[in-house]
Amino acid sequence: MGSEGGLGYDDLCHITGFIHGCLATCYLLMHDLDLALEHARRSIIQDPTDYRNHLREAVALRQLFRFTKAARSAMMAHFMLHLMDGMNHCSDSNVRTFWQAMVKESLVGKLDCTLMFTPMTPFSSLSNCETAVKKLFKHLYPHCSSYIHVGMPSRIAS
Repeated sequence: MGSEGGLGYDDLCHITGFIHGCLATCYLLMHDLDLALEHARRSIIQDPTDYRNHLREAVALRQLFRFTKAARSAMMAHFMLHLMDGMNHCSDSNVRTFWQAMVKESLVGKLDCTLMFTPMTPFSSLSNCETAVKKLFKHLYPHCSSYIHVGMPSRIAS
């Protein structure tokens, strides 16, 4: 490993992450969802910066009807996509649409409990942000309005 021309640790992690990602895709196509999820998670461990690994996990979780966890994985994929240079708009909007659909599905089914943190910067104050978020959430999900909590940790708010 230490010799010239050899692969370093990071290179090996990327390669094994790629292999696990390919295996996850194959198992998804074969509808062996437990193995697909296992290899998707291994690919994330090996290469957490590749947004496709998070998407593979989200797809496996979605097919296992774990919508909240699928939404979380898709949000991570969306975040990783934002961190990449030269992202294309089509992929960005598709990933965003996917995680929004998973959040909606988890709220409609109420199969699981979810916690979502969404930083909102265009507001001038915290009270404007809280009001806008509560109004939007009550409009979109009236049956879940008792679950709304909007706030900011005290160390950040000051």
